[in-house]
Amino acid sequence: MRLVMAILVGTLMSVSAADARGLGRLLGGMLARGAISSGAHAAGGAARGAAGGAASAKSYTPNVLTVDQLVVCLRKADALDKDSEDISAKKSALTAAGSLLDTAKSDLERRQRFVDTRNKRSVDAFNAEIDAFNVKANRQKAEEDAFNREVFAHNAGVSAFNAECAKQYYGDDMEAARKIAGF
Repeated sequence: MRLVMAILVGTLMSVSAADARGLGRLLGGMLARGAISSGAHAAGGAARGAAGGAASAKSYTPNVLTVDQLVVCLRKADALDKDSEDISAKKSALTAAGSLLDTAKSDLERRQRFVDTRNKRSVDAFNAEIDAFNVKANRQKAEEDAFNREVFAHNAGVSAFNAECAKQYYGDDMEAARKIAGF
């Protein structure tokens, strides 16, 4: 029985305590990641304006998220963080159940020596305990398999989130998105 848990964190950076206090890892990482300055783009835009180009305070390229995109990403990050917490709780429960099964198996192995193999009742009683153990072990394996599928699906969601949301943004856009998303 082996549990698989490898929740991806992808390209997200470490969480700043001031910006992300009490938030999940993805949501906190998204908020802590450095915002680009609209002033830097404004200065560049002013220089372009002086050279005959159009001046623009903000430039939304494929690598810069808009307010609407930020709102979607914030909500996805929050949902993925909540899923991560659920997965961690399930992992703890499955690990504890696995430990109980290991103890029960050891107990059955220890007691097997004392079964009177010449007494049908003794053998039948012990075999019934083994059958009950096997039912529990099969149930545990099915739960672990379901858990592993859930982790796989979650990891796919995190990968999609990283591809879509691990980008730059303007600080004031993030503040607006946080208000809209309720964070």
